[in-house]
Amino acid sequence: MTDQELKDLVASLAIAQAKTDAGFERIQAAQDRTDAQMAKTDAQMAKTDAQMAKTDAQMAKTDAQMAKTDKKLASMLEMLDGITTSQGLVAEEFFFNTLADSLTVGGVKYDGITSNIRRKINGQWVEVDLMLDNGTSLAIIEVKYRARTKNIVQLHNTIRTYRQAFPQYKDFKIYGGIASFNIDDSVADEAHENGFFILKRKGDLLEVDTQGMQAF
Repeated sequence: MTDQELKDLVASLAIAQAKTDAGFERIQAAQDRTDAQMAKTDAQMAKTDAQMAKTDAQMAKTDAQMAKTDKKLASMLEMLDGITTSQGLVAEEFFFNTLADSLTVGGVKYDGITSNIRRKINGQWVEVDLMLDNGTSLAIIEVKYRARTKNIVQLHNTIRTYRQAFPQYKDFKIYGGIASFNIDDSVADEAHENGFFILKRKGDLLEVDTQGMQAF
């Protein structure tokens, strides 16, 4: 091999090595970019995980607050239910005691008064707050602390089902009444239209309104 051929060989080897080194550098640069992207992705995932953990903590806090609110609402509802029940009992006691003294409504004289009558017939409960009775007629009275229109519908249903529950009274005249400490004029007007009498508290006295009263 001549000197020139040797020089050419060395030169070609140097060029090949330079190309190889350049290839390795490109590969390393690509790896570096990949590592940088992965590091960036890891950072983003860590940030996302931190945000999710923060969100979970906030949701847990919200759930705890909602549970606390639900408990408070349940306590308030229980208290209100107790107040409503107490008011209803006060109203029933007042009308029972007052009617027991006179045993008369709308000119009809009764022999006795009964409270809280309950009977189940054909899977249906019949409940009567107060009832006056004699040998030929009954007065079925719905007692509410505050009377509403729905109580008139309820009284109709009570009278209808009472005859089914107690067939011994099938030939009796039955009068219906709404007794309340508080009754709006619209409710009173509807009671009159339906033939029911109205009992209202006026101080310590009983006010009896028999306008339109009729037997069923």
